[in-house]
Amino acid sequence: MNNALNKTIGLTCRISACILLLLLVCSCGFFADKNINHAAVLKPVNARANEIFNTDPEKALAYIETEYRLLPYAGPQDLYFKYDYYRKYYLAKNHNYTKALAYVDSMLLVLQPRATEKANSLLLAEAHLDRGDILFAQGKFNAAYLDYYEAKTTIPPNDPHCDNAVFQFDFYTRLANISYGQGRFLDAADFNKRALNALLVCYTDSATLYSVQGIFDNVGICYYKSGRLDSAEFYFHKALKAISSVHPKTPQQKMNADVARGVVLGNLGSVNFARGDIKLAEQRFEADISINSKPGYATGDALVTQVKLAELYVKTNQLPKAAQVLQQIKAAKDSLPEVIDKLQLIMLQASYANATGQPKQAYHLLQLYIAQKNALKLANINLMASDFSKEFELLRRQFDLQDLKKQNQLKSLYLFVAIITCLMAATILYLTFKSSRQARANAKQSALHNRQLEITLDALEISNHEHAHLMRVVAHDLKNPISAIYGISSLMTEDEGRTTEDIEMLELIKAASKNLDTLIYDLLAAKINKSVEVTKKANVDLSDLLKESVALLQYRAGEKKQKILFEEGNSCLVHINRDRVWRVLNNLIVNAVKFSPANTTIHVKWERDENEVRIGITDEGIGIPEELKSKIFQLSTDAKRQGTSGEEAFGLGLYISKQIIEEQGGKIWFESNAPKGTTFYFSLPLAQ
Repeated sequence: MNNALNKTIGLTCRISACILLLLLVCSCGFFADKNINHAAVLKPVNARANEIFNTDPEKALAYIETEYRLLPYAGPQDLYFKYDYYRKYYLAKNHNYTKALAYVDSMLLVLQPRATEKANSLLLAEAHLDRGDILFAQGKFNAAYLDYYEAKTTIPPNDPHCDNAVFQFDFYTRLANISYGQGRFLDAADFNKRALNALLVCYTDSATLYSVQGIFDNVGICYYKSGRLDSAEFYFHKALKAISSVHPKTPQQKMNADVARGVVLGNLGSVNFARGDIKLAEQRFEADISINSKPGYATGDALVTQVKLAELYVKTNQLPKAAQVLQQIKAAKDSLPEVIDKLQLIMLQASYANATGQPKQAYHLLQLYIAQKNALKLANINLMASDFSKEFELLRRQFDLQDLKKQNQLKSLYLFVAIITCLMAATILYLTFKSSRQARANAKQSALHNRQLEITLDALEISNHEHAHLMRVVAHDLKNPISAIYGISSLMTEDEGRTTEDIEMLELIKAASKNLDTLIYDLLAAKINKSVEVTKKANVDLSDLLKESVALLQYRAGEKKQKILFEEGNSCLVHINRDRVWRVLNNLIVNAVKFSPANTTIHVKWERDENEVRIGITDEGIGIPEELKSKIFQLSTDAKRQGTSGEEAFGLGLYISKQIIEEQGGKIWFESNAPKGTTFYFSLPLAQ
């Protein structure tokens, strides 16, 4: 019966083990890192989707959904690009701004937890631009300017990376278009030039060159609108030069170059017409119309240029030609692309009617022109009243105000610490005064027995008064609490149910409190004016000692958002007293933390030669002024300085460190170039 029971128990254990192993294997997918993206897999998918989207957005969206289902999971950037397709789909389908805006918000949401990563910050900036575009299209101009400002401040302004340059191009192009729409043509020209400077960072192919000529043309239009004809003509010719430098390789590229050339020629004709060069203006208008009136070309631009040509004929009294061009415009299948162009056509028709003796028709058309122009002004009244420059400045001030509030909170904390420090200083001064009175009373009593002893005691009091007082304060104020910390942490490590991380932290607390207790004991027992005591030495692995010291002090550095980097090496044995050398490392690293600003890095490294090993601790702090270099290892109050966050210094650490290193048979020195940081070195003999 017992054998059967044992077999049953054994079988049950094996089945349980198999089930546990199966659960572990199955859970691997569940616990996979969902922050990993699939850029390599999705790059060709996105490229193919873009091709499909140009002709069939719904088919492109279905293709994206199918391909994404094949992924084991979608990372943050994967979801970002998927939501971006939905944004483009709803904008292209029926200008559904509400749904498009919801998907932009989703794009921002998936990347926000990892916004500090450079690739994500660029994507976040582009998403803010897209969100601003949707709000702008809804007439929510100030809300749009907020997103544009968020986009601008999301990435570093001087980053030379090509992706950043593309973003700068997109950003300044939007500002140029807004300025142009508000009639601020010189501002628009300036923003177009900034966009051009950003684009030239990534000047790589013919597609970029087409964008360059487009910006030249836009700048020329802005100058033409503002009446600066010479500047306009200069930039139109730069656009033609850029187009001529392109060597089309495909029929589509050749058509693009012809379209661009025709547009610029039409714009140059406007400059010639404004100057009164009628013949050249007519030639350039006709050249543009000849190119872009072809099927598949920029027929909208050709219609605009026909309006300009008809206006030229009316103003030069070539009415039959004007009538012919107006008839061509009327017969055209396409309509004028912009409302302002339609207004220009109505005014042209009114001028033609007046020139041909049709005053009633001219009056009717003029009334229609005024009514539609007023309607256009009313529709754009909010746009014209908005000012993104002022809005950007207001937002900057708001963000600065938030920073000032944070700084004030920090200053309040510093003030509180200063008050506590002053109270402690007052207590110390009181104790000092009280001790001084007692010492003088004892000196007077001793003088009755031996005058010579009085002189000796007075001299000793003057030379060692501060040090004796410090020893008493340390013993009284620190020893008991540190012993209590050590005892409590020891008890807490014995509690059941604690995690491994908790136990490791408690062990670090125990080690730190033990070292502090030892330091207090050494300070109390030290005879400052005599040679240091002989200490027990043993062979110690220096690499392990350095690693332990760095790990123990990482938390203290973390309070100032600093990092301590240790360059590990092979095992290296030195013959030292481990605890006392640990104290030197602690002093030097704590000093590096204390005298370095936040967000800096401290480097700990070592190297060996035939007889000794050299350890270096390098910081990015305030350095050591020239006048303090000779006093840095002395027991002197002259060398004391506050840390970068107001930390107090007592002037003992380096003095004790020098004694310990010399006791171990080594030497200690430093190299500093204020205010560019300091490196402290000390050497130790290798174990024989």
